[in-house]
Amino acid sequence: MSLATTTDIAPLRGLWARWATLVAVSAGQTGVAPEDVQRKWLQIAPLIDRVMSRLDEVDGLPVERRSSLAGDDRASRPYQVSHALSLCLMAGVDHLHAAKSLVVNQQVLHLAAPSTLARGALENFAAAYWILGPVERRTRVERALRWHYKNAKDQHTALSSIDASVSYEDRSGRIDVVSRRYGLDPRTLRRGYASTTAVQYCDQHIDRTRIPLEVALPWRICSGLAHGRPWAYLGTLEHDEVAERQDGTVLLRVTSGLDLALYPLLAAMHLLEEFLRLRDARGRDQTAATGLGAVGSREAAPGGSSGGSTGRTPRPDVPEAPRRRSTSPRPSEPACMLPPLHMWPGTGAGRAGRR
Repeated sequence: MSLATTTDIAPLRGLWARWATLVAVSAGQTGVAPEDVQRKWLQIAPLIDRVMSRLDEVDGLPVERRSSLAGDDRASRPYQVSHALSLCLMAGVDHLHAAKSLVVNQQVLHLAAPSTLARGALENFAAAYWILGPVERRTRVERALRWHYKNAKDQHTALSSIDASVSYEDRSGRIDVVSRRYGLDPRTLRRGYASTTAVQYCDQHIDRTRIPLEVALPWRICSGLAHGRPWAYLGTLEHDEVAERQDGTVLLRVTSGLDLALYPLLAAMHLLEEFLRLRDARGRDQTAATGLGAVGSREAAPGGSSGGSTGRTPRPDVPEAPRRRSTSPRPSEPACMLPPLHMWPGTGAGRAGRR
């Protein structure tokens, strides 16, 4: 695809290469061959299918009666925390599956479409992790209600011009009742939340020794590609100068590749893995299993405090996932455990882009 531009591309050259190098160095690697990139695509494709299958099951996302998440749902009814999480998960996995179907099944590689889909997955998984991550029930309930307030506001913005019965005050007023019942201030919660807040929370709280890829960086670059920003197109896609016109405009031929499309999708897969690890821990009946109460969760009565705060937000306390001994996952395992081998996009790997 050809692109005419007057943008000074010198500061943008190698942005993607520097990005990939940073990730490779953090993983102790220097790059991968094209066949490794193709192999990685084939590895993650069935994992995405497995999560899609799990979402199709009636009990694919169980909330056991005496689990921490069941307590969250009781405190937030009828705006249950688990319902918000399920919708975020459904939307995010749908984006992942679309990217996989486009690149792997249909073997079509667009310039920005895979990154646009990866962005949708990253944003939804980040919102889910942001809601479920805090160890304090009060904070989890507050964030789920913020998510529902934002839903009410977005619905009013989208539909009020065609349906006068869509009233933000009416819908938000119902959420106010739940907020007050739990001792929260609706005036604060009505501000909703920003996706940037959720994305930054993930980078601050996810264990980098287990999930090495950042969330904010690929999310922002994918956003740039989704909105046609020159800095993203010229800084991350491969481009060659075709001609320079007399008016100073440079005509570029822009291409993508399997490696460029892989990185943000891998970041989304890793965030999904971390969320499912936490979701499965919060949804299990820890009292029956250990007699010690819910893992990584402190409960507080409505309007009260659990005490013992250290003045900082602790990392979610989640048990390590059991080791896989067969190709068939046990019911207690997270549905999406990535292979231990993490391949990073290397310069020039998998050049299969469309022009």
